[in-house]
Amino acid sequence: MPGERILFADDPSGRLRKLLHALGALEDLSLDDHALVGGLAVMCRLRVAHRATEDVDEVAGSTTPSLIEVIVAQLDARRDPGGSTAWIDGIAIDVIDTDPIVEGDLEGLELAEQLFVTSHRWALQSATPVTLECAGSSVTSRVAQTPALVATKVSAILGARRRLPHKRASDVFDLYRLVQEHDRYGGLSRALLDAPLGIGALVGAGLTASVVEQSERTARLLSAGNAEMSAIGRLDLLEVIAPLAGFLHRDQRFER
Repeated sequence: MPGERILFADDPSGRLRKLLHALGALEDLSLDDHALVGGLAVMCRLRVAHRATEDVDEVAGSTTPSLIEVIVAQLDARRDPGGSTAWIDGIAIDVIDTDPIVEGDLEGLELAEQLFVTSHRWALQSATPVTLECAGSSVTSRVAQTPALVATKVSAILGARRRLPHKRASDVFDLYRLVQEHDRYGGLSRALLDAPLGIGALVGAGLTASVVEQSERTARLLSAGNAEMSAIGRLDLLEVIAPLAGFLHRDQRFER
C-alpha cells in the first residue's frame, strides 16, 4: 500500500513506539474498511508528535463480526466488557463503527450527533495510506485526512461534557493546531466547503457555537492540558478558528 511516509522522533517514554506496535498488530490482520483517527492521526497530518496520546483510535465500517470482535478473537486482546475498546500490550484500541448514510438518517439528531455520524463516515471514506516510522518501528495504515479530522474534533468539542478533562483539552488543542497549520491559505476552508453530507455547514455551525460564541469556556478546557495547551487563550482561539467558522457559516446562510 503506497503512500506518504512520516518519520517521528522517538519520545523518551517510548510510548509512541508502543502505539505503532499496537497499530502494526492491527494492520497485520489485513482487514479492509478501517482507518486511523484521533490523536495519532492528527500527529500524522501535523507531521510531528505534538502532544502525548494514550490510545489508537480507529473508525471502521460496520461488519459481522465487528472490527473490535476480530481484534479480540485474532489477537487475543482483552476487551472492556460490552464496550468498543480492546487492549494490545497495554495500549487501548478504540473503535467507532460507521454505516453508509442515506437520506433521512440525520433527521431529529442534534448538531453534535449529526457531525459525529457524518464526520466519522467521511474520515473512513476519504482516508489515505501513510507509513509511520519511529525509532526503527514502521507501520503503514490508512489515515483520516485533515478536513475529516477537523470535523471529528468539532463533534468531540460539542459533546465535551461526556469526555474526561484531559481529553477535552486535547480535542481543542488538536483542532487549534490543525486549523493553524492547514488553513493558512484557505485550503482547509475550501475542502470543508466541498465536503459531502453537508459537513461544511455542520462544522461552521459547530465552530460558531463552541468557539466563537463560547470562546472563554472553550479556552478554559485547555487548562486541563499541558503548559503549551494552557498558554492558549480565548483570543488565540478566535484568531485561528473564527475565520474558518465565519467562512463556512457565511456560506451556509447566504451562498448555498
